[in-house]
Amino acid sequence: MPNRQKEARAANDVAALAQKVDGLDAARYFDGQEQSEYRVAVERWPVLARLMELAPPSDAANERASAQRRDHA
Repeated sequence: MPNRQKEARAANDVAALAQKVDGLDAARYFDGQEQSEYRVAVERWPVLARLMELAPPSDAANERASAQRRDHA
């Protein structure tokens, strides 16, 4: 029976290239793809980013939290 397992997908372009090119050490290269994709994702899904604590709370959320603390004090 043939081996039908797929290769693991690389985390970024440099890692993908290192899988195909002998002698290329991905750890020695910087790929800005991850950082730019992170920023785009945080901007695209701000609520999810805040829930995952990947982005600071919004001003409205800060105001609600402050009001709740005042009400309970």
